[in-house]
Amino acid sequence: MKITKCHIISLYSDHKFTLHYGNI
Repeated sequence: MKITKCHIISLYSDHKFTLHYGNI
């Protein structure tokens, strides 16, 4: 399975977004 750099960045950004808004 090939994972592109953009896909990795997207997953990372989504993870940070979840952490940020999960701590409200």
